[in-house]
Amino acid sequence: MKLADKAPFWREQIDSWSKSGISQRRFCEDNQLSYSGFTYWHGKQRASKTVASKWLPIKVTVPTSTISIILPGSIRLELATASLAEVLPVVYRSLRSSH
Repeated sequence: MKLADKAPFWREQIDSWSKSGISQRRFCEDNQLSYSGFTYWHGKQRASKTVASKWLPIKVTVPTSTISIILPGSIRLELATASLAEVLPVVYRSLRSSH
């Protein structure tokens, strides 16, 4: 079994053990698992959770301000302010070339 395949396998075994209410050694015996392998992967899983829990999740949001531009012919453009630098020159060139 490749290392990439082992992590999900052991994660599943450890999750099953944590719900079983029996000792690690007993769980390994009942499920024909290597106790040393189990403790290795359990430690590895706990370490990754410890590292992950030191970081607080954050949510970054960008304001979604919009601007409305009313063009000749009652054409209304609603643009995100973040896209103005990219879109306005295109609109300007289009309007200029149409007259």
